[in-house]
Amino acid sequence: MKTIKRITLLVLISSIITTFSCTKEGKQGEPGPAGTNGTNGTNGNANVKSSTHTVYSWEWSTSGSSKYVDITSTLITNDILNSGAVLMYVKSGVSWQALPFTFPQGSSSILYKYLYAYNLVQIQITQETGVPSITGNLEFKLVVISSSARLSNPHIDFNDYYQVKGAFNLKD
Repeated sequence: MKTIKRITLLVLISSIITTFSCTKEGKQGEPGPAGTNGTNGTNGNANVKSSTHTVYSWEWSTSGSSKYVDITSTLITNDILNSGAVLMYVKSGVSWQALPFTFPQGSSSILYKYLYAYNLVQIQITQETGVPSITGNLEFKLVVISSSARLSNPHIDFNDYYQVKGAFNLKD
């Protein structure tokens, strides 16, 4: 009987010592080797954003003597509407032209212009004589600029896409 009591007591003491000597976390191990650095990207500007939109000839709607297309864009926020700037450019040949832009067409001319609202840009094309005929795809670039970026860059000609692109590191 004494042996059973001793064994029971020994098991109980061993269990108590084992339970209280364990910790949830062990010692901190040695740090691993340092990882390699990634490649550096070009610096952008969080206050200026741009997007390019291709409008296909079949996407245009007609209203009176104008053609128009609506482009949804989450870049146009309430902050931009209240104090920023919304710029639109059309690709003419190899260069970008700021809207509004008048393009000669034979004995007439075509006016490109745009309107904007929250999350939306509407591009309108009007011809002096009749409804314009759009046979090819047109490329447009939308640029939104926060108030602080616009005010801190008074030297930029915002009608010149290439000045805007260079000043704010925009990508085509």
